[in-house]
This record gives sequence, C-alpha cells and structure tokens, in this order.
Amino acid sequence: MFRTTLFVLSKSLSRSFILQRAFFILLFSNLSCKVAAQNTKIDSLKSILHSVIHDSSHVNLLIELSYHYENYKPDKALLLAQQGLMLARKIDYAPGQASCLNMIGLVFMTTGNYPQALEYLLQSLKASEALHDEPSVAAVLENIGVTYAQQQDYRLGVNYQLQALPLNRS
Repeated sequence: MFRTTLFVLSKSLSRSFILQRAFFILLFSNLSCKVAAQNTKIDSLKSILHSVIHDSSHVNLLIELSYHYENYKPDKALLLAQQGLMLARKIDYAPGQASCLNMIGLVFMTTGNYPQALEYLLQSLKASEALHDEPSVAAVLENIGVTYAQQQDYRLGVNYQLQALPLNRS
C-alpha cells in the first residue's frame, strides 16, 4: 500500500513538474518574442534617427525611443528625453518641449522619484495648456493623477484624473 501511494504521489509530482516546466517555457518564449519585437522597433527607430536632420522629426524620434526604453532601461529613456528637450528648445519646437517634459516626468515616475516626476509633469502641463493641445493636456493630467495615486494621495490623484475626463471626451 505504501509503495503504491509513493508511486502515485511521484507520478502526480512529475506530472505537476512537467506542467510547470511547460508553463514556464511558454511564458518565457512569449516574453522573448515581445522583447525581440521591442528590440526590432528600437533598432528601426535608431537607424531612422541617424538619418534625420536635427529638426522636429528628430525630437519626435527621441521621444518615441525614450518611450520604448522607459520600463526596462529608464536611464537610457531619461537621457533620450533630455536630449529631445535640449533640441526642442534649441529649435523652438514647443510641442516637442511639452512632450519631452512629459516623458521625463514619466521616467521619474517609473523610477519612483515622484517629486521630480511632478516637477516635470507640471511643466509639461503648463506647456501643453499654452499650446491649447487638449489631448496632451489630458494625458499629462492623467500622468499627474497616477503619480499622486502612487504616493497614496488618492484625493489629488482622482482630482487630476477627473480634470482629464472631459478633455478625453471631446
């Protein structure tokens, strides 16, 4: 009886082990496909970046590259957004300045530096409002709301989210 129980137990453990392995193989193969796709997108953007002159297109590419790096290489994302901001200021490209400020704020939010995040997000909000760019204003308001919520200041977080709501509906 004891041997039979051990045999059944070992068989169910091995079945469980096989299922676990299969799950992890599927999980990691799916993740590697996403990482490969992400790297392909980044490589494409990098190659385009080197062929574009230093104008608004260059700023927009730096913002997009920064966005793609934000979650897994925030230092690189911050550097790209700061380069974009410097160039946008140099060529007096106000929409690029607002977007770069937003991106810098997002990177600081991602890394948990909430005071810096709020500083840049509030600058981005001011710049987006000056441009009367409602979609950008709404996005920045949402980002500010998330930043406050991540600091567990839900009252302010909800307040900013609610301010964004009518702008998203128009």
